[in-house]
Amino acid sequence: MPKNHVNDRTWMVLALILLVAAALRFYGIGWGIPGKDQPRAYHPDEKMAPLVLSRMKPADGRFNPAYFINPTLFYYQYGLLLAPVSRLTGITPPWQVKNYIAFTEHDPQEQRVWFLAGRVLTVLMSVITVWGVFWLGCQLSGKGVGLAAAALLAVMP
Repeated sequence: MPKNHVNDRTWMVLALILLVAAALRFYGIGWGIPGKDQPRAYHPDEKMAPLVLSRMKPADGRFNPAYFINPTLFYYQYGLLLAPVSRLTGITPPWQVKNYIAFTEHDPQEQRVWFLAGRVLTVLMSVITVWGVFWLGCQLSGKGVGLAAAALLAVMP
């Protein structure tokens, strides 16, 4: 049997590992974000993602985040996720907020949706990374190593 051959039992174990990874990452996902009883976020760095989106103006053809301290791919993915979320929920997307003052004083309930969307995106990317570690381990050393590596990453804080 080739080292990268994966059987049904392996897929079931991987599915369990991915479920554990998702459950651990979704647990407490709403902690410390703005809402009805809390006007501000507890994580000061977390507001950067919607703030970066507020600088972009897609209607005017402006997609430059004007912020390059962190890699920008996440901001584009975040905007692609927030576009349908804002339509479905009826909230104002960050790129329609006029300026920084308006951004900081924006409705906490809408900010809550912004933050939750970003956290869900991060969880999804994290679970995909666990699957990627499994795949890489299988390619390098076999399915046992792939499962062990994925399991370790799944439970890392």
